[in-house]
Amino acid sequence: MVQVVRSHVPGPNEPAPMRFNVYLSPRHGEQVLGYVEPYGVIHGKFAHLVGVPVIDALAQATELARRVGVLVIDDTDGLFPGGQ
Repeated sequence: MVQVVRSHVPGPNEPAPMRFNVYLSPRHGEQVLGYVEPYGVIHGKFAHLVGVPVIDALAQATELARRVGVLVIDDTDGLFPGGQ
């Protein structure tokens, strides 16, 4: 089960949560995109999702976060209310 939250402080024995970042496309100023941190390969899946539409990126990030358990949404500009 994945817990999707806006903020999270892991306990002493918990792994760091994955962070899902929401941002406006630098090329298309109205397109909302998303990517997940940490970068790199997580359990055989590529986790660097820069340039992916936010709804697709969130689905991929949620799937990757199933291994960690917590996905923190970083959407300081409130671009993607569906990520709450």
